[in-house]
Amino acid sequence: MKVILLERVEGRGVLGDVVTVKDGYARNFLLPRHKALRANAANLKVFEAQRADIEARNLKTKEQARKSGEKLDGTSYILIRQAGESGQLYGSVTGRDVSDAVNAEGARSNGRWSFSTSRSRPWVCMKLRCVCTPKSRSR
Repeated sequence: MKVILLERVEGRGVLGDVVTVKDGYARNFLLPRHKALRANAANLKVFEAQRADIEARNLKTKEQARKSGEKLDGTSYILIRQAGESGQLYGSVTGRDVSDAVNAEGARSNGRWSFSTSRSRPWVCMKLRCVCTPKSRSR
């Protein structure tokens, strides 16, 4: 399915690109989250008419994410979980756990961050609207 991207989508393209994606990805992810429009003549006209507004909205969102990222960059949060004698965790730390820890410290979180951790690195990389990736330490 061909779609017109309304914002930057990692691995796909940027605002205004007409890309071909699988039908399920478009129907289940891009279209419901208003990240894309179906690529047809009518939607192309609508997109070109609203392009300036869409760019302004994306710029505002990017600025808000950058400000949130600056507040979180370098912060430390301690999440206590049960572990075995070797230090291996029995459960996992979810995005909601990280969001709750951030909210408990007074920062604002929407609970929809993606993050990644590694055993060799004690920090969490959070993606805020695919723009900023502040690093917070977790122990």
